[in-house]
Amino acid sequence: MAGVRPAVLGRETAQRLDEYRAIRHRFRSLNSFDLRGPRCRDLLRGVDEGWAAARVDLTRFATFLDRLSSERPPEA
Repeated sequence: MAGVRPAVLGRETAQRLDEYRAIRHRFRSLNSFDLRGPRCRDLLRGVDEGWAAARVDLTRFATFLDRLSSERPPEA
């Protein structure tokens, strides 16, 4: 929601995580999906970086929420 709140995940992080979502979708759709090979190997190598990027984005969003909650008076 541009102008209302920041994105929960940055564009780059969302794109990176979308790679994992896509492979999960294919795995669930095909009974004979082969989890070996260069694509899976590349995804496994990028797990730590993907998690680190998501953690940074989620921490940034949580900070925004904390700031927002401290600025608003409690509702009656």
